[in-house]
Amino acid sequence: MRALHALPAGAEVTLSYFPLHWDLRERQAQAQQVYGFTCGCPRCQLEASPQWAQQQEEDGDGDSGWETDDEEEGGGQEAEQVAAAAGSESDHDMEESEHQQQQQLQQLRADIQAAATTAAAAAAAASGKQQKQQE
Repeated sequence: MRALHALPAGAEVTLSYFPLHWDLRERQAQAQQVYGFTCGCPRCQLEASPQWAQQQEEDGDGDSGWETDDEEEGGGQEAEQVAAAAGSESDHDMEESEHQQQQQLQQLRADIQAAATTAAAAAAAASGKQQKQQE
């Protein structure tokens, strides 16, 4: 991992699910479609605020104001070249990761179904005992 600038001790380091240059609408759609959640990170909260929208209208330059690798000298081209060189490998890694996530999700669903079946059987048994006691 590489930082764009010096980080103070104890600073929180986060990883983005998406390219930093995507706008809020693109990031939120991708988070919902691919990962099944609505992002509430500080950046998304800020960009969803009316003050942010007003500031962007006033600036009118299309620049989000967020620091990205593209701001380094030649960073955009270098990043594209590295991405192209590693493209198929990272695609394979991503596909493998998605496959593992799908398997985990299927296992969780099976576990939930088994727990629900067990709970229903226990409730039925308890109800049967209660009816016998009342007779």
